[in-house]
Amino acid sequence: MEQVTRMKPFTSVGQTAAYSDRFLGVEVKSGVLLDEELLERMRKYVVCGHEKNCWPWSRARTKAGYGELSKCGHMLYAHRTAYVISNGVICTGLSICHHCDNPPCCNPFHLFAALPKDNSADAVAKGRIIAPPLMYGEAHPMSKLKRVDVERMRETRRTTGISYRAIAELNGVNESTARRAIIGDRWK
Repeated sequence: MEQVTRMKPFTSVGQTAAYSDRFLGVEVKSGVLLDEELLERMRKYVVCGHEKNCWPWSRARTKAGYGELSKCGHMLYAHRTAYVISNGVICTGLSICHHCDNPPCCNPFHLFAALPKDNSADAVAKGRIIAPPLMYGEAHPMSKLKRVDVERMRETRRTTGISYRAIAELNGVNESTARRAIIGDRWK
């Protein structure tokens, strides 16, 4: 999984930490810019501590536990806002993920940018979600064919050489369904 390199996300003051203002003016969400007011809200409602510990958002949260705040009529995720404060722009199509798997955490050291598919793979690898089993053939709930139908279709194609379209019409399925079943692409 490719991760974006992070710059120093905050300025340390003794045992506490405060978010830096170096990315003021950067877009947090389409049409919403990082400004002093938003930065102050993050400083006020994120419980900062050591960089190894989680920094939880202390205000409103989604049902999934992610911190949320509003700005200019837009709902923002607190962890995405923390990422922008630390790293600048979030590239289009990237998710902001947690190394710590703690949704309210806004610690920039715990956040990384990744593609949604990498985020899902990370969740499966860490056991947060269970990948659905791959189902082929009759086991698939949308299957239109039975094993005997596919075997008959394969035999017909092998012995007569008639087109996939003709075989599909004989079996009442789409041509691509017949072809994939015959060659074993979707039917094992």
